[in-house]
This record gives sequence, structure tokens and C-alpha cells, in this order.
Amino acid sequence: MAMNGNVPMMKFLLDRILPKERPIQLELPPLDMANDSVDAMAEIVAAVSSGRISPREAADVAQLVSAFTRAIDSTDAQMEIDLLKEKLGGLSIDLKGNFGANSAKS
Repeated sequence: MAMNGNVPMMKFLLDRILPKERPIQLELPPLDMANDSVDAMAEIVAAVSSGRISPREAADVAQLVSAFTRAIDSTDAQMEIDLLKEKLGGLSIDLKGNFGANSAKS
């Protein structure tokens, strides 16, 4: 049927024959800090512009970069919280913003 020009059948067969995903080669800069994601996104856009990857592939890679960046951000935030806790030592802050030597009310 496809050989006789049946377009829906052609699409059906091509969907079955062609791979859904393909491995892509993309040189991204190291993502050591969250702001490194800007350079990574620029490389992704350049790859789409030059036709090396499809917009769908770019969206998938950008999602990975974004998730990795969020992981860096949350790790950095946790490290800052831990550092502040260490600097404050035994001090605590109650919900009203009052400082105290411990969490119990005086």
C-alpha cells in the first residue's frame, strides 16, 4: 500500500523503521558552577542553528543541563547553610527572628 502512494501507510512504516532516538555528539563545557550553564546552552543553540541536532534533541539536552544546574544550586545552598550554622555555633533563631543561646525560650 505504501508503494502505491498511501501516505498514512508510509508514515506508519517509517515510524516503525526509523529509530525514535539517536545518539548525538555534542561538546559541552564543564558544568562546575551554575553559571557555566550559559555557555552550555549557547553550545546547544549553536548545534541547532548549524543543523547538527534537532530542536527536540536540543530540548532534551537543555533539560539535562537545567537539572544539573539545579543540583549544583541546591548543593551550593546547602553548603552555605551548613557554613552559616557552623559560624553561628550554638545560636538559634526562633520563628519571630529573636536570637538566643538555644532553641528554648528564656
